[in-house]
Amino acid sequence: MTDLWFDRDLDRIAHRGALVYTARPGRVWAVLVTERTFPDDLGQESAELLGTYGAAAHGIGHLLLGDGVTLPRDLERWATAPDIPSAELGGWHPVLLSVDDHACLAVARDFGDHRVHATTLADGHLTVLAPRTTSPVRLRHRE
Repeated sequence: MTDLWFDRDLDRIAHRGALVYTARPGRVWAVLVTERTFPDDLGQESAELLGTYGAAAHGIGHLLLGDGVTLPRDLERWATAPDIPSAELGGWHPVLLSVDDHACLAVARDFGDHRVHATTLADGHLTVLAPRTTSPVRLRHRE
């Protein structure tokens, strides 16, 4: 379970494996931290990075659907049909997000009125789902 969470007042945090989330009607916030796929080979990790991020976006949607959370239509489509060509969804674009007040370069992809952010930290990948109005994304380690 991750100890990272949004620095805003969001209640009713639920957990599903490595996913931490909260949902309100029409709005979902979620944080997923996963291990690197190739921990001993940064070259291979780099070659697979965008695919890893896409799979994490699918994973967040799949886990949330499993808990009965209503997703934005575009994300639900991605979460339930992983064979959709990525080209149909548009590309990732660069963004900055904040972890403990430190800027991190990330990429983001929009799914309707929500946005998935993805970055790689020292030992794992961080994937965040938030309404597009949550900008910039600011996360903090919880104590």
